[in-house]
Amino acid sequence: GGQFCPKIVDENGKLLFGWKDKSGGKKYKRFLRFYLSAVRSFLKSSGYEERVYFHLSDEPERKYVGQYIRKSKFLYRFIDKAKTIDAVSDPQLFHIPTLDVPVVATVFYDRAGRLPQNWMLYYACIGNDHMWTNRFMYMPLQRVRVLGYQLYLTHSVGFLHLGFNFYHTQYSVRKIDSYEVTDAG
Repeated sequence: GGQFCPKIVDENGKLLFGWKDKSGGKKYKRFLRFYLSAVRSFLKSSGYEERVYFHLSDEPERKYVGQYIRKSKFLYRFIDKAKTIDAVSDPQLFHIPTLDVPVVATVFYDRAGRLPQNWMLYYACIGNDHMWTNRFMYMPLQRVRVLGYQLYLTHSVGFLHLGFNFYHTQYSVRKIDSYEVTDAG
């Protein structure tokens, strides 16, 4: 639900914020004002502002929707033409007003029903190992290769690949070599 800060360190490796810090705190919000203002300037000067998506919270739960909307409104003061994109698996959350592009897990496609074309983005997640494709190491390659066909069948405009999966153990307790340790610790 975005309750806590991501890990942020300065150029010397000193921890500025982490999971123990509340994301609604004054110090963190002040940091975001400066940081997002700099990001916005860069995006405008480089012509990328309409091609960037901001991620706010992974899989927000119903009980955090109010908090999600408040944090989105704070973010919108700084991002101009950029959009928000987040994974959502609860059908009642597919229409959060401040979520520009909800991304539905392929395993929840049947629950999603008919969504507007620009919302048809999907991703594969942990529990998805039965009917839909995924990127698990134990899956035969034909299960991965069928992704394009599944995206075509669902009229999807894209696929969200979570690029830094399992470089840490479950709950990010310690770093791992994902080629050597394939079970997230």
